[in-house]
Amino acid sequence: MTHKRILALAVPLALGLAANVGMADVLKFKEGTAEEIKQMSTGPQATPMVTKTGFAPALRCMDSMYITYGVKNVSMLVEDLRDETKKINAATKDMLISAVSDMTRRSRAVKLIAFSEGDSQNLVGFMSKAQSSSAYATMPDYDIRGSVSQFDDSLVKKQGDAGFNIPWFGMGGAKSASGSILGLDLSVISTKDMSLIPGVTSKNSILVMKEGTGVDGEAMIRKLGLNFNFTVSKSEGQAQALRTLVELAVIELIGKLQKIPYWTCLGASDQDETVAAEILDWWESLAADPRELVLYFQRQMAVRGIYEGEIDGRVNEDLLRAIKIYQQAMGMSESSTLDLDFFRRYLAANHADVQPKAQARYKEILASKPVAQPAPTIDASGPLNVVVQGLNGVNQTFQRGKNYFVEARPQQDMYMYCYVQDETRALQMFHPNPFQTNAFVKGGSVIPFPGKQPFRFVANKKGINEKVVCYGSASELGSQAPKEVAAAQGLTGLNNTFKQLAGPSLGIGSYEINIR
Repeated sequence: MTHKRILALAVPLALGLAANVGMADVLKFKEGTAEEIKQMSTGPQATPMVTKTGFAPALRCMDSMYITYGVKNVSMLVEDLRDETKKINAATKDMLISAVSDMTRRSRAVKLIAFSEGDSQNLVGFMSKAQSSSAYATMPDYDIRGSVSQFDDSLVKKQGDAGFNIPWFGMGGAKSASGSILGLDLSVISTKDMSLIPGVTSKNSILVMKEGTGVDGEAMIRKLGLNFNFTVSKSEGQAQALRTLVELAVIELIGKLQKIPYWTCLGASDQDETVAAEILDWWESLAADPRELVLYFQRQMAVRGIYEGEIDGRVNEDLLRAIKIYQQAMGMSESSTLDLDFFRRYLAANHADVQPKAQARYKEILASKPVAQPAPTIDASGPLNVVVQGLNGVNQTFQRGKNYFVEARPQQDMYMYCYVQDETRALQMFHPNPFQTNAFVKGGSVIPFPGKQPFRFVANKKGINEKVVCYGSASELGSQAPKEVAAAQGLTGLNNTFKQLAGPSLGIGSYEINIR
């Protein structure tokens, strides 16, 4: 057989073989590489690209859900989120901060504070420093911690190649595919005692499939009975996959922490077994602590505009009436019962439709009730009397940098305004405050500070005595008192300001904070 005859048979055979193993890709390698280099050389002239993931709509959905369920003032720290695999070169904490920012654009529900061990010795030291930086400071309630916990590179790998050679001609081709698994584990802890909050965790992994040489193709997450598929780009596939995991994690963490139906933002239903099990877990954790259960529904009924009672974790007639009203608006039988069925249906309800019905019924009930009697008038015939002292009347000496506690004892009904003067002689109001907005106090009561309110008094580290002063007034001063304080010069100026505002009924009580 002649060389020409052999070549005529070999070429079609080689081409057919190469086609099965991606020969066209191999032949275009040089051309494709040159084109990519040309694109890269354009540098800053190219239009910047926005990194997009499949959870961007879910983040917007969560923002709306925070408003719907009245989620606000969630104060959180986020620690450095390390890559324990040492294989992913990406800023995980910064990705989380960006995700929270996107998730709270309108609601402003979460106040996120970035903590870095490079700035402080450790988290406990950071918290102590934050406490002592102000006599009246709101501390973060929660801390997010975790890491990139898993990266199994090329867990599954397939490769095919073939070639054909004869003395006068040679041809070959190759094609490869591999799959890697990336995992992220995050949890939330309470900053009060640094304990893990059970069930508030996110542990997800993503499968990244690669085809060809250095080309990332597809990523997949399985969650809540659903598959989420994403297309990832060249070379940045691992970082983009991690960003996707981070966005899913913040949706889960805050949804679980606040017990709101975050799964609806992911397209899942409460009929899914995983979701149903989570709802049951939430219910059992609430039912195990009746006060937490009552607090949850007091807050929710207040958000719905049908409860105006105290948020104190105690069952009262106003709460039972609100539950009955909302049950009726959801099409349930009126039972005033807090049970799993009501909890499940409440999480699944379309509140945009149910809430107006409940509010209309609430207004009908109020209109049919007699007008409440006005509050008794406070006796302003003489000066009011308020006593400020250490807890249980004990005069204490407080150690530098440690928390201290005081109590106010109003002797008559009054509107009370309390201030602390720190070592710099600066004055700061602590009653009323954002957590206790009502200045009215009952005579004969004992009011501990800070009590259960989320702030602390911390003795300064210089050893200079501080002072707590409370003013009693027969009339409510509203926002007038804080505005006038700005113009007061020290305690003398503050005393004169309240004499002008409260008149002859003014009562003053003070307590020296001895610090050693």
